Amino acid sequence: MVPHPDDHAVHSRQKRLAQLVAGFLEEKLELETLKAAPEKIERLRRLLEENLWQGVIPQDDPYWQFSDDWFDPDNPDLYDPELAGREWADFGANSLIFFHNLLKNGVWEPFKAGILAHQQRLKAVEQWPQEGELAELTDLIDRPSCSMVMGKIPLRLPETMEISYSLEEGDIHVFTASLSAVQTFLDLLNGLPVSIFGTCKAPDCGRWFIFTTRHTREFCSRNCAARYHQQEVRRTDPEGYKAYQKAQYQLRKSRQRLSAEDH
Repeated sequence: MVPHPDDHAVHSRQKRLAQLVAGFLEEKLELETLKAAPEKIERLRRLLEENLWQGVIPQDDPYWQFSDDWFDPDNPDLYDPELAGREWADFGANSLIFFHNLLKNGVWEPFKAGILAHQQRLKAVEQWPQEGELAELTDLIDRPSCSMVMGKIPLRLPETMEISYSLEEGDIHVFTASLSAVQTFLDLLNGLPVSIFGTCKAPDCGRWFIFTTRHTREFCSRNCAARYHQQEVRRTDPEGYKAYQKAQYQLRKSRQRLSAEDH
């Protein structure tokens, strides 16, 4: 079958959305923790630039401060490198927290509620009797419908959100990354199939993820899958689980003893 000309573009957006969901929207970010992790700040900055804006975000926008403004090549000793690093981490962490709050709490969480309700309606339709005497009786009752489902996203924007501008040399410069982030994210969602949204089966997780292939998937990560299966084995075969854990413990101790003898 010849692929539809838009299939590649849709799949590309699915993969971008999958990266955003797994690496940003389903993450719990805390300001002070981010400030102490410059490598994570850089990773999240690149993740957003590549998957949300595709590299077109204006770098001078006040809401997206990641450039090092505290280094002057003509005066390398003017600023203390350690102080400059702390300032960069402070600005970067605050920028990430701002956009995390804007997209996760403002758009993603209410949108997930709509997707979840729709998935529940689909299950109700699948379970509805299709033929036989019971089906004839239930024809008198309205069947659940999924033909047209409307929803609304109540945008809960940060209270401190402002539109910044500058007046330089008589020209007006308006910085709109904070507004374009919402529109760009909605453009990313627009037209994607509802079936690509999944929820981790592990009861102690519940993170959402995006299907990017046709293969079935029940967990957000291999760690969750392994933990879930261990819990199932512990529940269904507790004695076998204890024996396995004991064998693994003895194996680790044996390896540690051999390693100590080699040294």
